[in-house]
Amino acid sequence: MKLFMILALPLSLVYTLTKSDEAAAPYASVLTGLVLGALYSFVECMFTSSYYLIRYAFFPNYAFYLFFEVVLPCLFCTAFYLIFTKKHDKILLSLYFVFAGFYAVYMPARVIHRNEVFDWYLLFVKPLIYTAMVIGIKNTALLLHKTAEDFAFCTPSAISAKDRVKPFIFPVSVTLCVLIIPPAVDVMHLLNLPIWTILPAALVYCTFAVFAKKILRRS
Repeated sequence: MKLFMILALPLSLVYTLTKSDEAAAPYASVLTGLVLGALYSFVECMFTSSYYLIRYAFFPNYAFYLFFEVVLPCLFCTAFYLIFTKKHDKILLSLYFVFAGFYAVYMPARVIHRNEVFDWYLLFVKPLIYTAMVIGIKNTALLLHKTAEDFAFCTPSAISAKDRVKPFIFPVSVTLCVLIIPPAVDVMHLLNLPIWTILPAALVYCTFAVFAKKILRRS
């Protein structure tokens, strides 16, 4: 029963690598993410408790899940990449592969470490949500990269400060939505909300994240 939870993210990563348009597949970034995920998961499993006192309120639980499952891992991977990687061309796309490798290891390890009972959400829905999140990161990273490239061809002196920021507002907003929604669905499950509220929320999010690229193009 745990096989889907363990393999969902790695298989999506393998599929992305096989469909990559890059001249050389970014195996170094993927390997970096896998190693970081293994190290991070080891430290968490060895030095943190799996016990969590559930607060019957949305925002305290949301803050916990957002910080420890999204913000801290993303900051850790980004900081490591920026500090130890000299090659920074196509940085956003490279970071996606780091994140994908990281979550392929970290998310299954965290679910197994922090739970004794594995229900339908942990086994099937959560893996899909975080797989969609990683795919959404890729889609928004590609469009942010393209926006930055298009902006680079413009003459800076001919562009006002407002016009420099404006093209990035919507893509960045979509990126933030991709990152902040998964913990909200986690908390819905944690607080035992009805399945008919959790499943539609998960479905809408997965659709949004996977097709974020098309949404941004139409904008």
